[in-house]
Amino acid sequence: NEIPVHQVVSRFLKEWGSGRWEDRSEHHSHREAEILRLSIDKALWELNWKPVWDIDKTIQATAAWYKQWMTNPHSTRDCSLRQIVAFEHDASLLCQS
Repeated sequence: NEIPVHQVVSRFLKEWGSGRWEDRSEHHSHREAEILRLSIDKALWELNWKPVWDIDKTIQATAAWYKQWMTNPHSTRDCSLRQIVAFEHDASLLCQS
């Protein structure tokens, strides 16, 4: 999955259920690069690794964890454990296919 940062933020806010953002970057300022990418190529080729969750599921889980932390910071351990179990379940299904 490859999506621009503004889409990551928009999808996160949708999962969060509220909030807004605005692009405050100075369009005439010096930019690092037009496109910055995180590459998993080496993990794919050398480790035969595949991502388990797509970008939407990842953003959903991340938003859920932060909501839990904002509501009750002491319950994030339980939330983390539930998400680990769900991730492991989905990983086992991926291995079976």
